[in-house]
Amino acid sequence: MGAAATRLIEWTGERCVPWTDDVQVVYEHLGRYHFAAPVTRGRRVVDVGSGEGYGAALLAAVAAEVVGIELDPLSVEHARLNHVRPNLHFVQGSVLDRAAYGDRRFDAAVCFEVLEHLEEQDVLLGNIAEALTDDGLLLISTPDREVYSAPGATPNPYHVRELTMGEFDGLLHAHFPHVAIWGQWTVSGARFEALTPPAPDGAAQSIDVGLREGGWEVTGAPRPVYLLAAASRSPLPPLPGSWELRDHGLELAQVVRRQLGDALQRIAELEARLAGPATAAPSPVDRLRGLGRRGADVIRRAARRASG
Repeated sequence: MGAAATRLIEWTGERCVPWTDDVQVVYEHLGRYHFAAPVTRGRRVVDVGSGEGYGAALLAAVAAEVVGIELDPLSVEHARLNHVRPNLHFVQGSVLDRAAYGDRRFDAAVCFEVLEHLEEQDVLLGNIAEALTDDGLLLISTPDREVYSAPGATPNPYHVRELTMGEFDGLLHAHFPHVAIWGQWTVSGARFEALTPPAPDGAAQSIDVGLREGGWEVTGAPRPVYLLAAASRSPLPPLPGSWELRDHGLELAQVVRRQLGDALQRIAELEARLAGPATAAPSPVDRLRGLGRRGADVIRRAARRASG
């Protein structure tokens, strides 16, 4: 996931680019494409809403052919410059326009985080269904509105129509009789695996923990933020019941530490500028100094937790 050779687009906070320092977004988007890669091996694939192009390129490493469809002309030009493979092609056009898919039919389609940007979701699913072979497979993701946009959450200005899990399932079943849905979280923690034979019998187990006022406690599993579905007119192929993307370098924690360090430095500079003789009654400057100190205490506590 290195920097692109020629950047014609930048990170906006919505369309994922490989060089963004928002590591959580990379986990989310990269995980979906790696989840899809084994299923698309040797197939003709269409990436519906291919964006920067890194995901289509990832699939093209194993697929017979990948076509990425993207509305933004600059993103398409960027993708063509930076992701070059003989079996990879990028088309500029609307995913709502059947002509953008061409006359060929595909064995698989991926459509990650596109659905919520469109009002005409039924048109999108109809186009994908028509572009797939009779036994073609669709992998599609979208945020769960009840979690992503829970009461009090800041609305995403790029999203036009978010769905609940039930709405998502119903929309897919209107076009594909066979549907399976997974939840997607971003997590950190510890993992245990048997390294020497014979491996112990038994199903995989997990617990969920959270930091509470009194310390770390076992909690219930939270609802997933994102939904990922497989859909087809034919019975679904074997797919994993659970799946992980692992970052052993803990890059997300490293980014948080750097951000906390920058915040502490800014607070220290602010406190230095505000330093001065105390007055009998708290002045606005004194109140600001107190707020800065309390904020610094909160950030220091978070930094200690992040550093383990």
